[in-house]
Amino acid sequence: MKKSFRQAINDYKAYILSFAAVFFTVFIVYHHTVNFNFTYHDDTTIIMAKTENMDSFAKIISVLKEPVFNEVNNMFFRPFLNLSFFIDTVISGGELGFYHFSNIMLHIAAVFLILVFLTLLGYSITSSLCVSLLFAVHPALSSAVSWIPGRNDILLAIFIILLFIFFIKNLKSDKIYLYFLMFICMLSALLVKETAVAVPVLFVFYVIFDKIRLNKAKALKITFFILAAMLIYIFLRKAGMLHGTYVFNPAGITKNLFSSVFSLSWYLGITFFTEKLLLLPEFKASFEIMLKGLIPVLILALLAVVCRKNINFNRIWFGIIWFFVFLLPTFSMSSTIYHPHRLYLPLAGIMIVLLEIYSAVVKTYPKSKKAFCIIVPVLLLTFSFISYKRSFYYEDRVSFWFPALEENPVSAVPNAAIARYYLENNDYNNAEHYALKIINLTDKPSSIDFTRAGDVYIAKQDYEKALEYYRKAIQTNKFNEHPYLQISKYYESQENGPAAIDIIKQGLAIMPTSPLLIKRLKVLNKEIEDDGYIIIMKYNKN
Repeated sequence: MKKSFRQAINDYKAYILSFAAVFFTVFIVYHHTVNFNFTYHDDTTIIMAKTENMDSFAKIISVLKEPVFNEVNNMFFRPFLNLSFFIDTVISGGELGFYHFSNIMLHIAAVFLILVFLTLLGYSITSSLCVSLLFAVHPALSSAVSWIPGRNDILLAIFIILLFIFFIKNLKSDKIYLYFLMFICMLSALLVKETAVAVPVLFVFYVIFDKIRLNKAKALKITFFILAAMLIYIFLRKAGMLHGTYVFNPAGITKNLFSSVFSLSWYLGITFFTEKLLLLPEFKASFEIMLKGLIPVLILALLAVVCRKNINFNRIWFGIIWFFVFLLPTFSMSSTIYHPHRLYLPLAGIMIVLLEIYSAVVKTYPKSKKAFCIIVPVLLLTFSFISYKRSFYYEDRVSFWFPALEENPVSAVPNAAIARYYLENNDYNNAEHYALKIINLTDKPSSIDFTRAGDVYIAKQDYEKALEYYRKAIQTNKFNEHPYLQISKYYESQENGPAAIDIIKQGLAIMPTSPLLIKRLKVLNKEIEDDGYIIIMKYNKN
């Protein structure tokens, strides 16, 4: 037994040391984030507003069925993201540092799995480690680690990389447990983020590019388990959606894809140039953006041509397709904001391309290996410093939103956050200024924009204007629970109980399963006390 244990240690010594390198590198760069607060960007709705149902494991089903965002955004059914925050909350009691600690640990796991994946593709563990460490500290991914909701892309990467590891191992063997592991990873990835639906496409390209002879029986087994995972996901999605339906709009998606050329250039640019990483990138097409995306592509293409005798172009194409496939959903959205953390999984494809080109350059010009021994540590230190410094933008709402507003003064998103900040700090004049600025900035203000203006006028005790904006919020989106609740609270403060109950019933007629509206009705009917959230988030005041 003792001998076999030593043998196992020796067999996996390189991986153990590589894991240690990944662990300490990530921890050194991001350990301080455990002292960070919330940024009030998405975490308000996907964590803070759900703490009422996170006090015990007995409520796990209700948490899994909740939409990601409070205002029912029926495009996003992501129960495993909810589950990850639920586990953090139950274990820590809402301690903020634990959410950040989880992000760090998940990032370490994802980076190490990418290293294992690259070695399975045939690259040496040394070169795979170098590329994985660069991935670990890449500035474009700092928001995925430092910003709590950014973990969704980390979780997606973990399950999809695991899925590919089991897929590759399954191609070399035919063990039933590998099929089940693939099934579990596929289903888990889908329950984290809808992007996972593209995985079968990459399976096909991998088999084609690596010229793998896949016998019919194995192909049918893989297809069966993957389809089974997708069908179960569709069933769960349909059962889990509380209300509302997603309307598939092919024309709109196609239009968004064709208009995404500049955003693609931007993503390519921040992969290789890091000096202009915006917090909330919302930009217009420009020659500079196109150039920054085009230059590194041309350089890599030139290197590939020069070293063509020693390069595996099929592997290059696989990496490129990986990048595009996992970034494609971002381009299909109508949003003009492109978050850097969405590059997390697509960047693994770029790592494959870089590894293949590096291998070809070293084979073609053996002396270049000494140059890479200098370049890689320099890049690693540079990326680490930038990521460390950049992480502090996610320290709290002030650190995040005021710089974001400075970057994009005419963007509705940072203006909305600043309005909320001033409202919560009782600066009602500034809150009104930014709340109305949001409405004036857009041709079609959202339901949340009108709701926020209503909240400001409630605070200013201008109830007539408040009710006007709340009603506009309901007209814009009848599935927004907040205005129903606020109007109800106003009528209750005026001792008009019947009107307070009536508006809640109007909301329940549209959203009969809304936990917030159901609870509010019980409070008004004096069936339960209005005890607020069961768990109070513990803010770090430092």
